Order: sequence, then C-alpha cells, then structure tokens
Amino acid sequence: MKKENLALYGVGAALVLAAAYRYRQQLTEQDKILVGEVTQLYIYPVKSLKGIKIETGFIEERGFAFDRRWMLIDQNNVFLSQRRFRKLALIQPSIVNGHSLKLEAEGFGEIEVPIIVRGTPDGEHKIREVEIWEKKVQGAVDQGDRIAMWLENVLGKKGIRMVYMTDATVRPTNPKRADSFVSFADGYPYLLASEESLAELNQRMEHKEDNVGIDRFRPNIVLKGSKAFAEDTFNQIQFGHSKEVLNFRNVKSCERCIMTTINQKTAKLGGLKAEPLKTLKTFRAVGEEVMFGVNLVMLPHKASCAPVLTVGDPVFASINPARAI
Repeated sequence: MKKENLALYGVGAALVLAAAYRYRQQLTEQDKILVGEVTQLYIYPVKSLKGIKIETGFIEERGFAFDRRWMLIDQNNVFLSQRRFRKLALIQPSIVNGHSLKLEAEGFGEIEVPIIVRGTPDGEHKIREVEIWEKKVQGAVDQGDRIAMWLENVLGKKGIRMVYMTDATVRPTNPKRADSFVSFADGYPYLLASEESLAELNQRMEHKEDNVGIDRFRPNIVLKGSKAFAEDTFNQIQFGHSKEVLNFRNVKSCERCIMTTINQKTAKLGGLKAEPLKTLKTFRAVGEEVMFGVNLVMLPHKASCAPVLTVGDPVFASINPARAI
C-alpha cells in the first residue's frame, strides 16, 4: 500500500467524528441510480499547495483525513493562497508515516517537520487565531520556526507562518446551506467533479493547446460514467454498495475563480480572460459566477469500522433535473 494511504489509516483512523455515528441515512432503492464510479481521489494537506493522488481516503466530516489541515498565514494571521502567491503551486507536500509533514520545492530541497497538535500560549508553537475569507478561526497551532524560515526562503516573503487545524477546532460551513464543518478548504469539506465534464470543457475550447487538467479545479473526488455536468443534478450521493456505504449531500455547484487559470506545473497565471474561465463563461455562467464541480457534505451514518472511500467504488445518486445549469 502507498505511503500516503498508510498515513490515512494511521492518524486518520483515530479521528472518527462523533457526528458520523448517529444513524444511517441511505438512498432508497426507488430513488437511487448508478451514475458512475470513483476514478481519482486527492488530498491537499496544505491549503493551496500541490495535491496528493491517493487510492483510498479516510472519511471525516470536515473532509478527507489530512486534507487542508495545514495553512500558510502572513504576519497578520491572514491565510495565503495561490491567488496571492502563485509559487505555492510548486511546493509538493507529503505525509510521512502519519506523524510528520514533508515539503519539497525545486531549488530549495525538502524539509520534514513533526505534526504539532498541542500549542502553547506563546513561543514558536503558539496557538493562533487566524483569518480565512474574513472569518476568524480559533485554535490553530503554529508549526514552528524551522518550517517558517524554509517557506520564507521559497516564497521570498518575510513573516510567513504555517498553522495546523487540530480536531478541537470547529470551523462551520455556511449555516444557510449546510449544518456541518470544514477544514481550511474554502467553504465545504468535499469537492466532486467528473471526467466527462472536464472532457466537455476542453472540447469546447477554441484552441486545444489551452486544454487543462483536473488539477486546475482541485477536486477531492473524481467520477466517470455520467453525462457531462450531470453532477449538478445529484441530490444525495452514495458511494459503495455494501452495508457500509457512505452518503453525502450535494450542497451547491462550485464557483470558480482566477486560481483555475494558474498552470499547476509552472505557476504561470493566465488571468480572468484566460482558460478555463474564458470557455466556462460561455456555457457555465450563473449570474457573475462560473461553475465547475459540486460541493458536498457528509451525511450522518454509523459504521462498524473507519469509513473509507476507494478508487473503483460505485457511485449512486438521486436526481433533481431542476438543478441543471
């Protein structure tokens, strides 16, 4: 088994959330239809850094285990992303044995630091109040001076710190849309996209050399087997077909921003008039926004073991055609 997957079973297996055990909530046989299978899974341990492709992911209410549990902040404790520092796209994280985080960047080598989960009132592992999308988050643990200095060298900016979200931290989703909580992801715990939707987008582009990969959209779950953008119409989604199925709700379609125009291999910015936004605006616009992929939250369920999602799992859904864009 791959090192990243072992890590998911390591620390992750100890992180089962109480909310996930309240009751089973499944699709009825009358409502559900087979819509495809899972073909790719990703986690992004540090917000806005490169992702890790995995075969199996441990499911938590706030997202996959280790998904966006770390975040970079500036001297004002405000989050950093590729929107401000495109170089973040060039830093590769990995989880080592479930106990430490390793970062690698070309020209700067690599650094490995232990996961610090217990902070202090002061010092290099200070417990910080951080800000993400103008909302305060309590209890983020500073990961220390050594990783901060390495990041400062890579990004060429002073005052950068890296923080970790502990299990005690609760960052709620938008209560008007979902009664759940989330890691340092933008708004919701899981993002689902489909291979067919990506293929349709690329097919519509005027210049094929502008075609993009799924990495531009940073999904957690990629499926194959439905028509392009059928995921818009999914209401409730079920992964697996055994007694330990996982159920999710489609909260909304995901608005896409300028970050999708950043080449994830070179960190080159395209801009608001570049692909894929240029083509998305021609057929995926809702008001001033353009949509690709859907945001999910996990529905409560009880499980006899740690819930996991695996590449190859079948995907079922209930359908609401009125949700189509």
